Amino acid sequence: MSTGSLAGELLSCVLDFISKYNFLYDQPNIKFLSSELWRRIPSDWLMYLEKLSNDELNMFPFEKPKPHCPETLLNFHTLSNEVSYRLAAFCGTADNLLQLPGHHIVKVMRPMSAKKRHEVENFTVFLREYCKQYNINRIVDVGCGVLARYYKVVGIDCEEILCDRARKSCVYAEIVCLNMVKDDKEDQKLIEFFSGDQNDLTAIVSLHGCGDLQPMLLRLFCKLDRKRVPLLFTIPCCYHKMSDIKQEMFQWIMSDEMKQKSISCNVFPVSALRLASQKHISSWSCSEKDREKHKKGFIDRALLECLYDKRSGDDLISYNQFSSGKEGISDLRPLACRKLNRHFTALKNIGSQLASRLLMDETRALKVEQLWKEIYTNQEPYFTYVELLQTMIQIPMEMLVLLDRILFLMQYGCSADNGHLICDEEVFGKFVRKNSP
Repeated sequence: MSTGSLAGELLSCVLDFISKYNFLYDQPNIKFLSSELWRRIPSDWLMYLEKLSNDELNMFPFEKPKPHCPETLLNFHTLSNEVSYRLAAFCGTADNLLQLPGHHIVKVMRPMSAKKRHEVENFTVFLREYCKQYNINRIVDVGCGVLARYYKVVGIDCEEILCDRARKSCVYAEIVCLNMVKDDKEDQKLIEFFSGDQNDLTAIVSLHGCGDLQPMLLRLFCKLDRKRVPLLFTIPCCYHKMSDIKQEMFQWIMSDEMKQKSISCNVFPVSALRLASQKHISSWSCSEKDREKHKKGFIDRALLECLYDKRSGDDLISYNQFSSGKEGISDLRPLACRKLNRHFTALKNIGSQLASRLLMDETRALKVEQLWKEIYTNQEPYFTYVELLQTMIQIPMEMLVLLDRILFLMQYGCSADNGHLICDEEVFGKFVRKNSP
């Protein structure tokens, strides 16, 4: 079977799977408490999962469930693994590329997080190997810069302040402030810029193609002369930040094959794209202490959502009050309500702390505190189980987006097979997620 046929078949398989379990992703996670999202999970699933130890929860996605697992949960587990295995087989070239010969890790000296350092240093290995095979002498780098000592590098960013920083920290590269927009009128200028001089063989690199950036790069790449620009390395992220996601899905879908599926926003809403952007299943396992810490951070934030959620009908706190400076809280005006949780230190006092900051009277302050405790006590235990189930559907979610982009490239004669494309889960994304701290 050809790569294109296999990608199309996988697309249908993924769509069938995720559409059966839309209750896991059709609302934002931050509404977990205010909309009681946990009630959407079958009760027998929750009863089974709450009996598992942390070690058993860690292994649940990867091993056959224990006896007495509800049949419907077992079916979900089986389907999740089958879809993930098929996707892994489609992305099988990634494991071969982990053993690229002839290059050592290039150490990056500039300050960055351990995760970012890992990604940049290991990404460099892939870049140098492929650039060697294709005799690349020029790189258009959308936001990295680490290869400037080895190639003629043109770094671009849309923020002038970031360009100024890059000029100081990366003296080997030419830094250009360039704002890529969805405007066909600008295409010719971009084509000339990315193509370089007649003697250049260019690779386009984007370590984090956030939101609209990767689709724009893919569309541009399809218009370039492959003899002059034979390689594109792009790793997407933050799919939920695409500008077209609040419209019908066909606005951001790229491939003809995906468009023929007639998928509505109800099937794949913005919250699904947010889930597709979250951590990979390989990051699921952790200690009980770390899991509790993560859960507390999430619940703190989700509880704030309850206080201005219209469902309560009481309008204890409204977003307008935060933005207008009413209720004697002008000192909090610069803060969005969604950021307030950063200012609380102890969950047991968080309701009274919030009431105090808002200068509420005693009656309203008591309401806030009671609401806080009631919601937390009744719903907090279920967050871990919902997150586990979402983690098991994350790979299919993300691959639905990526398969669409792969099929789009194939429409224009590109494929991973001939070296034109290295795209996230196909190659580098799988490597990063396996090994990134």
